[in-house]
Amino acid sequence: MTRDQVDAALAALEAGHARIATVLYSVDTHPGHVYLRDTAVQGRTQELWRDTAPRVDALWPSFAALRDAIDQVAALRAAHPRPDRTELGELTRLLREAWVEEDGGKVTVTALSDRLELACRDVLATLTTVAAAVSATATGLADVAAAVAAAVVDANALAVPEDHPVAVRLSRLGRDLTEVRDEALADPLGAGPDAQRLRHL
Repeated sequence: MTRDQVDAALAALEAGHARIATVLYSVDTHPGHVYLRDTAVQGRTQELWRDTAPRVDALWPSFAALRDAIDQVAALRAAHPRPDRTELGELTRLLREAWVEEDGGKVTVTALSDRLELACRDVLATLTTVAAAVSATATGLADVAAAVAAAVVDANALAVPEDHPVAVRLSRLGRDLTEVRDEALADPLGAGPDAQRLRHL
């Protein structure tokens, strides 16, 4: 590689690193990730999380390995502002040959960058799908929740005693709604809220 080719390759790696850092931050703070991490998921959602969690965990070690590899190349380039043939040969090796450890094998630094960027975007797409399912599930429950809440407000305004059949039924409705919501939000990628139970509520 010529000096200009080395510099262009390094610039491309730094740009890729910056893009990956941005996507990694989005993964860490994504509502879908927060939901999966903090919720006792079940069914199809649990199956997806079993597959996705190891992929999420693997992103940061790969990112650290990429940073280390880029730093090695950048340090060698900085040490030789006007690299000779031997130094260009070593820079070429670091940029084009497979020497970076990944999953028990070795890859080129560019391959690592490309794979990591693709993996980050793939994980982010999965998390976005999950977040959309959670939102759709919550929306499906919103009308029933609003109706129950409005009935409670009306009962309170009428000073309905706690032991009155209306108050007892409202209390039961509230518990049933909570149960339906918990079940639905535990597996938003599954069947979602039980339509029959929602109609009953």
